Amino acid sequence: MFIGVLFYAVWRFWEAITGQGADAQFSAKKNFFRYRLSPFVSGCVYTAYLYYIIKLIPMASQSRSEVGSPGCFPSCWRDSGLGRAGLVLFGIAFSIATVTQLINTLTVGWHRDLRVRHSHPIIKYGIYTLGHAGFLARAGVFLFVAVLMFHALAVPVDSTHSTVANALNFLLPTTAGKVLMFMLGIGLIFFGLFAILNSAYKYFPTPPPSREQDRSREGEEEEARKPGIWRKVTKWAGYTDQPKSPFEIEENEKVERERSDKVENGHKADGGYFNFRSRGDNEKRGG
Repeated sequence: MFIGVLFYAVWRFWEAITGQGADAQFSAKKNFFRYRLSPFVSGCVYTAYLYYIIKLIPMASQSRSEVGSPGCFPSCWRDSGLGRAGLVLFGIAFSIATVTQLINTLTVGWHRDLRVRHSHPIIKYGIYTLGHAGFLARAGVFLFVAVLMFHALAVPVDSTHSTVANALNFLLPTTAGKVLMFMLGIGLIFFGLFAILNSAYKYFPTPPPSREQDRSREGEEEEARKPGIWRKVTKWAGYTDQPKSPFEIEENEKVERERSDKVENGHKADGGYFNFRSRGDNEKRGG
């Protein structure tokens, strides 16, 4: 878990530094908030997770249970004006996150960032289903965390567990709530599978929504000044500035795959106008 969180934090900081995914059709302000500030904040959050994991690794299981409580958050924050403002900000942030996940649940814009266009229908629609169900489950979790933040403004809430656990505890008193919690758990498992499959089926780096990368002239000149060895290393690593759209790349991959399948099945590609055959083949045709 430590290695995975570390790699993801580094990836988010790399996106923030390079502005990966910035769209030529977006304004400078939108590109900054979406492709600079947002991944930077995400990287900071996962860095905090890393710090928590580092503290837990050397501890025994009994010591972990003793320090496992997150403290008095969010109840104690309601005792001061600054804390109440923080709860409002957290509630708004998780509400926005809920809406974002619901948009992914109800729309298909993220489908084209996956390399499944020419895959078997079971694979393609299976990944789509996992994604939509996972986004819906994440929206549910974020919604209950937002409710917890706003509820803490009015009355003290349970603070004996993690924030997410405290938020989902709202569901425990009723049977319908327990069923909904079970469904959220299944949905989060689906999202985990979807995230794992993204490592194989998603375009990396993620292309801009309009497929038109926002490149300044200085950036292009800097790319041209890179030494040859650097271009070879980035090509070997799979990095590309994506002069072609992902759909064009997929079409080329499909053609190459069909060509290799024909060769494996013993059907050689047509040689074109000069289709030379061996003398034995010509004699057979003449006979």
